Amino acid sequence: MSELATIETHVLDRVMGGQNVEEGEGNIGVTAPTRRGGTVQVGVQGRGRRTRTDYAVCVDNYRQMGGEPSGLRAACGLPNGQP
Repeated sequence: MSELATIETHVLDRVMGGQNVEEGEGNIGVTAPTRRGGTVQVGVQGRGRRTRTDYAVCVDNYRQMGGEPSGLRAACGLPNGQP
């Protein structure tokens, strides 16, 4: 029979809650010569948006700092899973 670990509601809300919105936009333009001696301009505009939970941001930061998998739960606020 397997044992189930319990996670308190306020811990789950803190870990999974929160919205971290990352937005970015940019423009790229190219001017190229034509056969008739003129030029043609081509432009592309883009915009992006990504939303991540506090836990996802914590995991990314922890990995970038070289954290070991064994310390991930403590670093990002998850209970250790012990009964």
